[in-house]
Amino acid sequence: MNPFRDKFVIALPAYENGVVVVLMYRYIEDVVAVNFYNVWFVYTLVLAMCEKITIILAENIKFMNNNYQKCIKVLSLLICVVFAQYSGFSKTTNLNNTITTVDDACSGTSNVASQGSFSTGYSYQFQTVGNSVTITATLLDTDKVGVVAYIWQQTPFVETPMPTTGGLTFAQTITGQTPGATIHYAVKFAYSGGMSVTQYLSYVVGENCGGGGSTDTVAPTDFTAAVGTIGSNSVQFLLNGSDDSGSVIYTITYGSSTATTTGTSGSQQAFVVNNLNADTAYTFSITATDAAGNAAANNPIVLQATTLEAVENTPCAGTSNAAAEGTFSTGYTYSFQTTGNSVTATFQLLDTDKVGVVAYLWQQTPFVEWPMTASPGLTFTKTVTDLTPGTVVSFGVKFAYAGGLSRTLYYSYTVGDNCTGTVDTEAPTAFTATVGTITPTSVQFLLNGTDDSGSLIYTISYNGTSVNLSGNSGSQQAYVLNGLDADTIYNFTVTAADLAGNMAANNPISLTATTLAPTSSVPCTGTGTEAQQGSFSTGYSYSFQTVNGSDVVVTITMLDTDKVGVVAYLWTQTPFTEAPMQNAGGLTFTKTLTGQTPGATIGLAVKFAYSGGLSATAYIPYVVGQDCELPEDTEAPANFTATAGTITSDSVEILLNGTDNSGTVIYTVTYGSETVTVTGTSGVATSVVIDGLDPETAYSFNVEAADEAGNEAANNAIVVDATTLMIDNDAPADFTATVGTVTATTVQILLNGTDNSGSVTYTITYNGQTTTVTGVSGEQTTVTINGLSPEAVYSFSVVAADAAGNVAANNPIVLEATTMEDTNTECAGMSSSAQDGAFSIGYNYSFETVGNDVTATFTMLDTDKVGVVAYLWQQTPFTETPMTNTDGLTFTATVTGQTAGTDLAFAVKFAYAGGQSVTNYYTYTVGEDCGLGIETPELEAAVKLYPNPANNVVNIDSQLSNISKVEVYSVLGTKVMESANTQLNVENLSDGIYMVKIYAGNKSVTKKLVVQ
Repeated sequence: MNPFRDKFVIALPAYENGVVVVLMYRYIEDVVAVNFYNVWFVYTLVLAMCEKITIILAENIKFMNNNYQKCIKVLSLLICVVFAQYSGFSKTTNLNNTITTVDDACSGTSNVASQGSFSTGYSYQFQTVGNSVTITATLLDTDKVGVVAYIWQQTPFVETPMPTTGGLTFAQTITGQTPGATIHYAVKFAYSGGMSVTQYLSYVVGENCGGGGSTDTVAPTDFTAAVGTIGSNSVQFLLNGSDDSGSVIYTITYGSSTATTTGTSGSQQAFVVNNLNADTAYTFSITATDAAGNAAANNPIVLQATTLEAVENTPCAGTSNAAAEGTFSTGYTYSFQTTGNSVTATFQLLDTDKVGVVAYLWQQTPFVEWPMTASPGLTFTKTVTDLTPGTVVSFGVKFAYAGGLSRTLYYSYTVGDNCTGTVDTEAPTAFTATVGTITPTSVQFLLNGTDDSGSLIYTISYNGTSVNLSGNSGSQQAYVLNGLDADTIYNFTVTAADLAGNMAANNPISLTATTLAPTSSVPCTGTGTEAQQGSFSTGYSYSFQTVNGSDVVVTITMLDTDKVGVVAYLWTQTPFTEAPMQNAGGLTFTKTLTGQTPGATIGLAVKFAYSGGLSATAYIPYVVGQDCELPEDTEAPANFTATAGTITSDSVEILLNGTDNSGTVIYTVTYGSETVTVTGTSGVATSVVIDGLDPETAYSFNVEAADEAGNEAANNAIVVDATTLMIDNDAPADFTATVGTVTATTVQILLNGTDNSGSVTYTITYNGQTTTVTGVSGEQTTVTINGLSPEAVYSFSVVAADAAGNVAANNPIVLEATTMEDTNTECAGMSSSAQDGAFSIGYNYSFETVGNDVTATFTMLDTDKVGVVAYLWQQTPFTETPMTNTDGLTFTATVTGQTAGTDLAFAVKFAYAGGQSVTNYYTYTVGEDCGLGIETPELEAAVKLYPNPANNVVNIDSQLSNISKVEVYSVLGTKVMESANTQLNVENLSDGIYMVKIYAGNKSVTKKLVVQ
């Protein structure tokens, strides 16, 4: 039996030179009825076998009407070739009346995959409105979970997220399409465990697949054309018209040139004619037609326009509408400015037809993309640091907005160029050069100088080799010259110049340095300068030690002195993990890895994060259990000092310091018959307190320094004399306690008092809990009580005492405060809760969706932390992203390509000198705006409250939107005033601090007001 018996196969239409070819074949013994719809020509050929054939049509091919039915009975293979100039055929019918649906050019169903596979398949649909095409795809598979979809454009390849419209149906609108053009798109369905991609589907823009062969005879109406923005090389036209087809084609003719653009019926179309001559009068003739060729009754509209005088672009600034990707309806301006070795790029988008605009600065070589900071008027800026004056950099900007993106050309700029044409004849002054840290293979140079250009170029020469580097005027530049020979004398000459070639008067400065003798670097300890991320100006030292058989102690010290706010994280290579390290003093950090396998090799690196960036060491291999026998240590501690610190009636503090090649120094303090031993880090001050002493007694402390090998400091022993103070019987005086700022979950308490000891200890008791803090005598101390409930009344009992236990006469002071209403939403709020570390005051947070991007903004409110940097944590899958510091302690990060309705969980890690604090995770739904109660940074900057302090009338002004309501609260959380006016009369309020909550539409902001 023939294997094809009783099989009926349809080959989908294939387009050849604009003609649709449809093949159908069946090995049959039965009569088959075939229905053809909208078919113009049919040609039938019977073959005895399958072979490659060429079809040649005669001029007398028979015309066939709609619903033409023809019955054919054959015993062998039947091939029916249908040539259709419209939509082919729509269905076939067997004798048993079963229906097989056939796809058309606008919609269809398939299970063909270009990647992955489909268990059932998918359906798709194309629809044109004006010059926009909406693509809808539905996944029919029921065995896939967590499905998201992305639309793929074939040429050039672009991937765009598709919003869900319900269930497993997704839709995306592609704008700016040309009617009659053929586009090719596929859909990627991504799901838990994999992905499946449809085949590429072809569609003719404007095709409605309605059939019938009806003719459009309705011409466009309401056709208008006017001149918009005029530039030196461009004229903008504002075009409008309506047509029953949904789109209007506008043709602009000037001279021998013609430009065409398509707009949506009833919507204004802005179109810019570029490449015109400056300061020239032009006459433009504009017509409107539809796709069927029907012309508007008032064609043509003739417009006159004269281009502006030419404004010559410079390498520092200019205007253009040229695009490397996408288009600009009007254009953009750009400018570059150098300050020291930093360049600030400023771009302004002049187009007014784009919404939700964000910008990214692109550096051409090497390619880097940075988010830019937005300013009013679609102006965006970004400062790129650590550039070398005189080098050429090339920058462009990607403007992303609702529905697409446009990218400028790259513009080349020479770092340091001010484009003024003036000649710089002023030489650098105050030039200094000294030697810093020396290692066996490197010498550090500390360079400084001033110049009117803002930057200097330093040249270091030695042994026929020269090195050039740049620095900011008036700022010390640290540079490490690596690759030197150990235990070798080097002679260096250093010169300073500016970009114009003016030389410092005291050039050159001659320096001599001898590199250190080589050290033994074994698998357990060593030094390095190699970085896998960032860089090191001096380097780092490290050591590994196995204890308890399976625990590895990692100790690392950053040797760079030009970085502040340093924190460290230990990286394990396989599998990758990151863990905070404990600060062991200075820039030394330690971490113990427990439960390691003896004999296993582990790869370890350290990420140092600091104010303005991070540097990560290379991975260093270590074998667990290896003790790395070291050569005998014969080097004694040096630079040993010992002095008296704080003295009380029963204790003496001794301040110790010293250096040793082993990295540690052991100090022994002897007095009378007592001995105290303490171990410190080489080069780091160590403090030891000797207590239990008698008051008003003279003591002599004998202090010695040694290392673990027993080598003793040459200046042993140092004798420290100290006399303990008399017994303190004086109690703290002038003790005060008041309530400060109150929020929904926190109360701030302001404390003060004086004591002869120099410090006062305050104890605050509330709801069975106690908080203790020590302040300086005579100085206000601020304490924030966290974790309170909203709209609750709290009573705080505060007592003051000194270290000797003397208590203030007016103890206790009782304070009452009512926390405010909780206005936190999933879009914005304030908290002090931490999943790691702690916050002394707390933080603000807000989330905002723009298109498919979510911007997270966090502000740390703590004032007791320095060198703060921030990292955005996304919970699932976990990612850590550096955040951009926008102002003060406010940081932002944008997560792109999100799907509306998806829940995201974010937290922020604030790292600072001496530790870190991590917020709780906050869940946000992409696209959510949360209605009322959103506090935003934009509103914070736009709302002004003046005068402040005030004693009569307070004015409230908003540059962003109208004020809808104002509420005034006391520091105790009580609402004392509410108004819809932007002028508040506060003359009846008592003097003090108040919180003013200002509402503008669906947003709010809280300001502090002082009434006198």
